[in-house]
Amino acid sequence: MKPRFTIRAMLVATTLLAVWCAYSVNWIRQRRELVASRVAFPYDLPKDKGAKRRAPGLLFLFGEPGYLRVMVDELETDPEFDRIQALFPEAECNGNVYIGGSDAAP
Repeated sequence: MKPRFTIRAMLVATTLLAVWCAYSVNWIRQRRELVASRVAFPYDLPKDKGAKRRAPGLLFLFGEPGYLRVMVDELETDPEFDRIQALFPEAECNGNVYIGGSDAAP
């Protein structure tokens, strides 16, 4: 017996695929904007030579690279830092650290 699909099932499947693609492309856009604006910039340490990480989810299917470490131009206590860290879940994120006992920038 051959499997049969209704047009409704095909439309639902196509819609779900389109929603997933749109979500992934938006995630990639946000990551690339942060890197381009230098709010977040990926870096490697000498000990990381040759180490690679895969982009989270299935973003690698769209050509998005994964990062080992990301320096974020925000304090680690800021809510914006948490949002940026969520965009780079595969990376170790480090924020600005101000010495002097206060969270205010010098």
